[in-house]
Amino acid sequence: MKQNIAELLHKRSDLSEYLVHFTRDRGNGSARDALMQILASGVIEARSNLGLAKELAEEFPGALEAAGLGQKCCCFTETPLEHCWSMVQDIAGRSRQFKPFGIVFSKDFGMKNALNPVWYLNTTQGTDHLTTPVLNIIESCRGHLEAGSKIGTKQDQSGEVLTQPRFEILRIAPGKSRGVVGIG
Repeated sequence: MKQNIAELLHKRSDLSEYLVHFTRDRGNGSARDALMQILASGVIEARSNLGLAKELAEEFPGALEAAGLGQKCCCFTETPLEHCWSMVQDIAGRSRQFKPFGIVFSKDFGMKNALNPVWYLNTTQGTDHLTTPVLNIIESCRGHLEAGSKIGTKQDQSGEVLTQPRFEILRIAPGKSRGVVGIG
């Protein structure tokens, strides 16, 4: 009898049906305070610029967001729940230190609320067939911004919509609820 792939995946211990958002201490409060704020507001906000265009977003504040190409992310892990303890350990070289406070969603809830997985690009020399084109687009975008131009779509004098398609590939997040995950 043929097996259902969903049922088989649910039996694998290396895959999780859940997404976990851990909180961390910040200058304005503790990780526990952050969790309480999420629970009170029903919202997880994307606050940190991450990804290959992070520096560009920080160099030209607001420019990418105005075109719907913001780099702010809120992070979730697919670590199986029984291994989440490892995510709050003091790990050498880690840029963020998470605390044992967080919130868990089913992946199904995440998909219904426009959460997308991170797209990892291999940056190992010789395997940059995806990284190089993305970096070229980012540099082209930088040149465009340095010249004082805006990114996105615009209309010419006749009302025809003109686009700058080289930048459209940077739009990899869904259009709805950018930067905010509602949990209420």
